[in-house]
Amino acid sequence: MFKIKEYKKDNYDDAFKKSVVIFDNNNIEIGKLVPIGEWVLKNNYVVNEIFRWRKRAMRFFLTKFEPSIDLTLNYLKNVSIKEQGRLFFLIYDIEENLIGHIGIADVTDHNGELDNMMRGNHGGHKDLIYYAERSILRWCFSYLNLNETYLRVLSFNKVTINIHLKCGFTFLNKIYLHKKKEKNLLTHLEVSEKNSNVEYFINKMILSKKSFFVNEKKLETN
Repeated sequence: MFKIKEYKKDNYDDAFKKSVVIFDNNNIEIGKLVPIGEWVLKNNYVVNEIFRWRKRAMRFFLTKFEPSIDLTLNYLKNVSIKEQGRLFFLIYDIEENLIGHIGIADVTDHNGELDNMMRGNHGGHKDLIYYAERSILRWCFSYLNLNETYLRVLSFNKVTINIHLKCGFTFLNKIYLHKKKEKNLLTHLEVSEKNSNVEYFINKMILSKKSFFVNEKKLETN
């Protein structure tokens, strides 16, 4: 976990120095992944943007609630920053415009979960999010030396699924859901197929280090 902790800086300048560069297929820099740390809690612009994006994308969350600035700050502080096995990156384009975010969670010595991928703003390279995913995967397999990564994505999120497939992920299994509403909170429980009460489900996808770099080699020769 020390390698992840080293990326959680107290100020933006130090965080920027730890950026993961985003390259396209021609090895041209098209953006950066800037890791968040305590610095982000004092950056009102970034916090407000993340809040706005989460509110707009609430249909893709398994737990649906009324988002707020306070809840966004709480998530960033107590989950993204505090949890040792998690790192959250902001996606910037080549002109340093904030475009979205992506992260890695539940990191162990061998694997981790790709998490929180979202394009929030227009701009930058048209495939910036795809290349951002490839960049964080390359970082996970090279710097963290993970053997595999996995992710979970709702079955109706077709655009995101296609990006994952393009990056080399394959389907592992389906996780069925039971939707439950209590007052103003809507949640989903993981259940057997027969106990599901919704048509959608979670696709669990997986990608090994070996498969990723085999795919990278193919892309380099094309």
